[in-house]
Amino acid sequence: MSVRYDVEEALELNFSDVQQDNSDSEEEVEDVSEEEDGEEYNPEHDESSSEEEENPEAERETFLSKNGKITWSSAAYNQHGRHAEQNVIKMTPGPTRLLRFDDRESRPARRVTDKLAAIREVWDKWVERLPYLYNPGPDVTVDEQLVPFRGRCPFRQYMPSKPAKYGIKAWVACDTKSSYAWKMQVYTGKPTSGCPEKNQGMRVVLDVTEGLRGHNVTCDNFFTSYELGQQLLKRKITMVGTVRKNKPELPPALLASKEREVFSSKFAFTPMTTVVSYFPKKNKNVVLMSTLHKDSDISDRGDRKPVIILDYNRNKGGVDNLDKVIGTYSCRRMTARWPLVIFHNIIDVSSYNAFVIWREINPTWISHKKNKRRVFLEQLGKALVTPLIERRKHVPRTEASAAVVKAIQSAGAPDEPEDPATTATSPASAMKTGHFDPEDTGCIQKMRTTGGLSQLMLTRQ
Repeated sequence: MSVRYDVEEALELNFSDVQQDNSDSEEEVEDVSEEEDGEEYNPEHDESSSEEEENPEAERETFLSKNGKITWSSAAYNQHGRHAEQNVIKMTPGPTRLLRFDDRESRPARRVTDKLAAIREVWDKWVERLPYLYNPGPDVTVDEQLVPFRGRCPFRQYMPSKPAKYGIKAWVACDTKSSYAWKMQVYTGKPTSGCPEKNQGMRVVLDVTEGLRGHNVTCDNFFTSYELGQQLLKRKITMVGTVRKNKPELPPALLASKEREVFSSKFAFTPMTTVVSYFPKKNKNVVLMSTLHKDSDISDRGDRKPVIILDYNRNKGGVDNLDKVIGTYSCRRMTARWPLVIFHNIIDVSSYNAFVIWREINPTWISHKKNKRRVFLEQLGKALVTPLIERRKHVPRTEASAAVVKAIQSAGAPDEPEDPATTATSPASAMKTGHFDPEDTGCIQKMRTTGGLSQLMLTRQ
């Protein structure tokens, strides 16, 4: 005996597998210095114009770095400044589900010089649009993301510190407060020439922060170096990050651990850079470098951590939080094709970026609910599949899916046929109507709707 459902019951059945989302509200990130907000950092600041008194020369101790090229000072230089910007929100387009992303016949020739040839055109066009839709706040985090994948891929990486351990690595620059992915790069391994890349960390940070000005970049010891800090200052960007102890620009006096007290801090300065060595416990030395901080400020906490470390700890988790939220609700599926893995990650990141923009535009949207992102993804999924259901010719076999299709088609049937000449061609209208130009994405479009409405929803993995 067949069971019939009305439209409301069918929708409930289709979306019953969506679980409640944990609260995605991130911790509010306070500015490093309230006094310095709104001031633009100027590396060519005239020291003679400073009203503060300089430290006496008798108290200033200088020492050279291990390579003998940098002179560090034990006293701080009187220079301050940073710049903060407000978020600027624009509309975001929404991609569809695609199965092939390039011309298979010409792929071997392109793959000789580009390992990402199978999805390069789609990836570049998507990454190009990310900075146009959102301006990050004053703090930006640069880190690596590992997309889980254990299949065959010429640039698959093994990272034992990540939960997935195996996958495709991408460099990400995101807003620290909202975790909006502002710019991304896929790491495709060693260059085709076979020679390992030198100064890769510095090159990555300079690439993913191109276009920023007046921001502070937080990164880990893979990226941080003295030369990177100087290059970022030329763009009016400051840097805070941990430093590996084998860096030649570090002074040996900061690395000595004998007779050091626990919770003690040791500072070294140049006119533009500050280095701190902190002793959190016995035989444990943590070294950080900053072009943002100019003083030897230490907190009033019991562990007497320097302010540089507190600011680093507060801003270092932007990319990690992005991984967490896109993993909670993901469209990833089991596949042996690495281009699909990258495309699934594009959809996940795009859906979260769209949620960030929507939340900024509508800060009071369903303020009484904690699972805002789950509701947003439900409404986003319905908006994306409704135009496709209205155009489909064959009704699904299952009763519930057939009821949904018939109801939507009957409700959305126009009185007069639509004139193709009047169809909008903007990205927003393309997302709404479902019309996409294959030449605009470099892909062959193929939509699977056999399973009904739930087949096209972003479901929880």
